[in-house]
Parts: sequence; C-alpha cells; structure tokens
Amino acid sequence: MSNPVITAILVIFFILGAVMTSKQGAEKVLTSGARTEYFVFIYTPGRAWLKDKPITAQPLNEHFAYMAKLETAKTLMLGGPFKDSSGAIGIIQAPTLREAEEIIANDPAVKDGVVNAEVKRWHPAVVGCLEKKEW
Repeated sequence: MSNPVITAILVIFFILGAVMTSKQGAEKVLTSGARTEYFVFIYTPGRAWLKDKPITAQPLNEHFAYMAKLETAKTLMLGGPFKDSSGAIGIIQAPTLREAEEIIANDPAVKDGVVNAEVKRWHPAVVGCLEKKEW
C-alpha cells in the first residue's frame, strides 16, 4: 500500500506539470528576485480537529481567507485537502525555510490547533512545470 503523503506529492507534481508549460516562464519565476525557494507544507489533524468530521465541517474559514491572501501575494502556488479528509498539502514560495515555516505557522488553522504543519524544502526537478500563471 502506498503512502498517502507521497501519493499526494506525486499528484501535485503531475498537476503542476500538466498546467505549467513554458520553460521561459519558469526561468522568470526562478530568477525574479528573492522568491527562489519552493516548499511543500503538509497539514494533519491537530488537537482542535473535530474528530469524526470531514474536512468540510472543520473550523477553517479564517484558514481559507489566509490561503487566499497567500495566493494573491503569489506565495501560494497550489494547495488543497486530501480526499479522505486526513489533512491537506500545498506548495509555497519563500526566500528561506525559516520564512516558509513562519508563513505556515501564521495560518489561523495552525495557530488554533486545528491542524499540525510540517514544511519541507522542495526542489522541482522538471523546471518547465513551474509556470502556472503570470507571477
């Protein structure tokens, strides 16, 4: 049986590859200043997670607003929940691991203990997959 986190990372990688097509655009992202590092964040249920409730029933309104702000700021590249309501995963850009950890630590769902967070540096192996939209 496969690990759901690894499966989710592979699915995200596949989706990024499918929607991001131009190597030129990817190089623009990679050389556009301080935002040259990519990070995967993984959310799992925290102490305030409502047991036996799907992710759609969790207290996540402030989390969604925070994620929307990160997307508008072009920090959040991609994110979403696991279909089995066991947590979520996403990809952000930040200058350093410490700053990426701070971004995720400031998520209201993390602060409130609804989810626990893990942040890992991610290296996109296929450079042409980085252009999602105009950054």
